[in-house]
Amino acid sequence: MQTVTRADGETLALWPARDALVLKMITQTLQPVLPVHRACTHVRGHGGHKEAVQRVQRWVTGGAYAFVCRTDIRGYYANIDKMQLLHLLSRQVHCPVILDLLAQFLDYSVESGGLFHTPRKGIPRGCPLSPLLAGFHLHVLDLDLSRRHGVRYVRFMDDLLILARGRWGLKRAVAAMNRWFAASGLAQHPDKTFIGRIDKGFDWLGYRFGACGLCGMAAKTLEKFAVKLRRLLEQARRDGSPDEGLPRRVAEYIVRWVRWAASGIDKDQRDLRQF
Repeated sequence: MQTVTRADGETLALWPARDALVLKMITQTLQPVLPVHRACTHVRGHGGHKEAVQRVQRWVTGGAYAFVCRTDIRGYYANIDKMQLLHLLSRQVHCPVILDLLAQFLDYSVESGGLFHTPRKGIPRGCPLSPLLAGFHLHVLDLDLSRRHGVRYVRFMDDLLILARGRWGLKRAVAAMNRWFAASGLAQHPDKTFIGRIDKGFDWLGYRFGACGLCGMAAKTLEKFAVKLRRLLEQARRDGSPDEGLPRRVAEYIVRWVRWAASGIDKDQRDLRQF
């Protein structure tokens, strides 16, 4: 991968065009081969962000579940064990050419100014193969948590949510999750974990849920939205000259944000659209 610097100063690591084409073809080849659980909603064909939010809405409003564990895997992509993932892939992929390409992908290097760095752990972002492998890597955990009696489970990328009817059912599910994390060299993010009763409220994928279901947008989501708007206006003031395109960019950002926020709300819930 090669580093590039955007106009706003952010540095990104990107694949060259030839490598990106090969990775896209590998992804298309592996999609029907690698098992990815239906609880993993970020993978193409599994419903995405909208399905994950509406699934939780249905479970909460059903009233059968009283306890929740919402957590995030700390630095998931950057902490995946490469050898463990390659071993899991070798059980599903029997073509030596594809396995060799996957090994090269996992052993990637980043070039910046003539210097090369090969991370010891983790897989790179920035290509369609990454989310597929990330979803496949957690397949065993998805199977375990989805099969438990009295428990509902859903995951969007590295955001996990467990609903349980009773306190002990939730504790057993969380203990199993933590054992799997420890065996894989992963851990919960301490600042993004909530374990308790649903009626106390919890955030999930940018929304706020309570005992009655979806309440609106999470406070942090609204805060980030306001920060982005302020940055657009401050950028225009720093330039010192009228920016004729600023109103258009602000309007486009607001439209995109509202469209994203509304995507997680069911069409029948008209009152929730007034957030």
